[in-house]
Amino acid sequence: MVEKKPINKKITKNGHDHRKIERVHTKTASENVAEVKKENVSKEKVKKVEVKESFVKKTLLFIKENSTFILLSIILILSILTIYAFSTRGSVDYQKNQPIEFKDEITFYYIKPPIDCTYCSSDYLDMVKATHEQLFIQITDLKVNNIVYEYNSKEAQKLIQEYNLERVPAVLLEAKADNLAFKGIDGYEEYFELKSENKYQLSDLILSGNGQEMLYELDPLVREEIESEYEEKRQQALELLGTSDKPKIDFFVMSFCPYGIQAEDGILEALELLGDTVDYKPWFVMNSATSNLGNCKLIGDKYYCSLHGVEELEENIRQLCIFEDQEDKFLSYIGQIRDQYYEQTLSYTNINSKWESIALDNGIDINKVKSCFNDNERVQSMLDDQILVGNFMGVSGSPTVFVDGVLAGGGRTGEYYKNTLCSYFDAESRPSQCGSQLSDTGASAAGSC
Repeated sequence: MVEKKPINKKITKNGHDHRKIERVHTKTASENVAEVKKENVSKEKVKKVEVKESFVKKTLLFIKENSTFILLSIILILSILTIYAFSTRGSVDYQKNQPIEFKDEITFYYIKPPIDCTYCSSDYLDMVKATHEQLFIQITDLKVNNIVYEYNSKEAQKLIQEYNLERVPAVLLEAKADNLAFKGIDGYEEYFELKSENKYQLSDLILSGNGQEMLYELDPLVREEIESEYEEKRQQALELLGTSDKPKIDFFVMSFCPYGIQAEDGILEALELLGDTVDYKPWFVMNSATSNLGNCKLIGDKYYCSLHGVEELEENIRQLCIFEDQEDKFLSYIGQIRDQYYEQTLSYTNINSKWESIALDNGIDINKVKSCFNDNERVQSMLDDQILVGNFMGVSGSPTVFVDGVLAGGGRTGEYYKNTLCSYFDAESRPSQCGSQLSDTGASAAGSC
């Protein structure tokens, strides 16, 4: 602002200050113009400063009043950028204008079994491929190629000759020797067999699910023998599954899998409602091995394993004994197991000390159970049958439920299992209980062991 100097007020008759008038009249026209411009510029500068001060004050006030929102927004943006960065690591073309420079490169070849092989499966082949795609994404300087070939393709046939393969599906690896350690992914290279320089083959044991699925033998004589054995096992599995003139539910579980218990809860409700108008049979998800994998028990000449350990395996055996020898007590027994499990007073860690009291509560002869349990020959036969049927039905997790041989995986409530069973009755034989409403909330078909 222009400073105003005090002026002595000498006023004339006509009311004017002579000195001020004299001062104005003594300046030139150019001086007057310059002074006016200078005053206007000063005013503009003041306005700009005031505007800036006002903006800063408003901004600081907004930040103060919305600090939490701003902080969360920053965190969200940083999280999105981090996820994007990790999701694009290892991708060959995530930035087409800036190609990645890889220090090393490996190539996996996946050869599928023939499409006309009735017993062949690509499940484990697909699982291995998915594992590779996830396993190596963290290694940014390693280029990983995943190439899938159909069995009848020229490329597959060439690889079969080149690697001297005996069976398919197969997973082959081409890599330099110093790449086989897979950049610090400890232990994984142990599953590969060196076939020739820089060429490796994944163990057949992996692709067969530790012997749970049959591979396609390339030698015709061996294949004929294997297929004959498979047909024999298929017939055996069908006999074990049995037939019924009623709708039948077969449920494959682990005795202490939480999802299996969830399914059993719905199945029990449906079976209690429908009674003897339907049939049922329990099966247990387990496997055998030639050595102790840490969750196994030696019975006869083999180790038998269950996911949650030896205690769960032993409870599987007891439940099989109860079902075979005292079937009328089976549902009430597993019902009480379920109840105590949900009350968190029972688990696989203490079942060995509690099963007798639960059995007695349900009128079960515990001496019969113990006699069955301690008969290794009988137990081994029962467990082999369980594994045989599970493999035949393609079971890989708990729970897996079939109604009249058809997978029933759309729900786990009493209402779902009731409706599924009732759908197999014709109009004349459909029981009146099918019209009753059961629980239909709280149990989705998600999750398995």
